Amino acid sequence: MKVLIVAGGSGKRFWPISRKRLPKMFIPLFNNTSTFQMQVKRARKFVKPEDIYISTNEKYVEIVKRQTPEIPTTNIIAEPERKDLLAALGFALVNLRKHGIKEPVIYLASDHLIKKMGVFERGVRAAEKLIKENDRRIIYFGEKPLFPTNNLGWINTGNVIQKVENVPVAEFKGWIYRPGMKKCKEMFKTGKWVWNINYEMFKIEFVLELYKKHFPKTYKKLLKIEKALDTKDEAKVVKEIYPTLEEAHSDEVWKSATQSQAVVLKLNMGWSDPGTLFALKQAFESQPNENVTKGRVHNFKTKDCLIYNYEKNKLITTMNLSGMVIVNTNDVLLIVDKDHVRLLGDMLKDFEGTELEKYL
Repeated sequence: MKVLIVAGGSGKRFWPISRKRLPKMFIPLFNNTSTFQMQVKRARKFVKPEDIYISTNEKYVEIVKRQTPEIPTTNIIAEPERKDLLAALGFALVNLRKHGIKEPVIYLASDHLIKKMGVFERGVRAAEKLIKENDRRIIYFGEKPLFPTNNLGWINTGNVIQKVENVPVAEFKGWIYRPGMKKCKEMFKTGKWVWNINYEMFKIEFVLELYKKHFPKTYKKLLKIEKALDTKDEAKVVKEIYPTLEEAHSDEVWKSATQSQAVVLKLNMGWSDPGTLFALKQAFESQPNENVTKGRVHNFKTKDCLIYNYEKNKLITTMNLSGMVIVNTNDVLLIVDKDHVRLLGDMLKDFEGTELEKYL
C-alpha cells in the first residue's frame, strides 16, 4: 500500500490565520503540530516514510521538507501552480505510475482531525483487503454524520453487504456535493447517508481509466506530462501543459464511478474538518456553545464564539455576543458571524489585484 496525502490548498476560509505563505494545513494549531504532520503520523501506522507521497504546490515544498523531514524529497510531487484537485490528483497519479507503483493507493487530505484512531486503522485495513479482492473499484470512506451540514458532500449507502475488520461495508448508491440545508436534514433523518470525507482507496490504473472515459482532454495532457517525467524536458513540459488542465474538483472523478464500481465503509472515526474558523472552534470546544479563545481575551456574557488574539500587548473584550468569530493578528482584524464565515473565500476575491492583496 502507498499513501498519497494532498496538501496544496490555500485555506482561504481560515484567513487571516491562514495566508498564502502558510496555509492552514501547515499551521501548528494543535500542541504545536500541524494537521499535515498529524496525517503523516497516522499514515506511518501502516507504511514506512518512503511509501508516503505528498501532493503539494511547489511554493510549499520547503515547508513540507521542514515539517516532515522523514519523507524522501523524491516523494514530494509539486504542482507548478495551484489548480483544482482534478488536475492535482491526475498529476500525482501519473507521477506514481511513472515510478512503477502498482500497489493500492489511499488518498488522504492533510487538514482533518480524527479522534478515534483505532476506527481509522480498521478502516484502512478493511479498504486494503477489499481492493485486493477486487482492484477495479473505489473504496469510499464514509463518516457517520453528527448533524446536517451543507459544507460537505454526502454519500448514499444501500445494504450492508459484509463486514471486514469489523467495519460495515455498504453498497454505493451515489452521492451529492454540498446540497441545500433542507436536503441535508432529509438525508440525515434517513440514516442511509454518510459524510463524504474524501478518503478513497484504489488502484492507479482504474482511476486513470475514469479520467480517460470522463475527462479525455485532461487524460491526454496527463499522458504527455507522464512521458516527459524523469527526462530533460520534464520541467518545460509540465510548466506548459499543467496550467491548461481542466478546472474541477477531484469529486468529479470519484462520482464518475458507477454504483457497481464502488463500495462504502461506514465509519465513526470522530472525524472533523476544521475547514472554517467556526469549525475550528467546534473542534476545540469541550461542550456546545462554549467560547474558544487564544491570547489576551476577556468575555462578558458572551457564548459560542471563537476569539483569537495574536497581539500580546492588546486585550480583546466582548459583551453579549453569540456565534461570532473574531481574529486579531498584527495586521488584520476579522469580525464575522458563524453563519457567514464560510464565505470568506468569496470576500477575499475582492482583494485580488488591489492594494489589499498584500494581506492575502
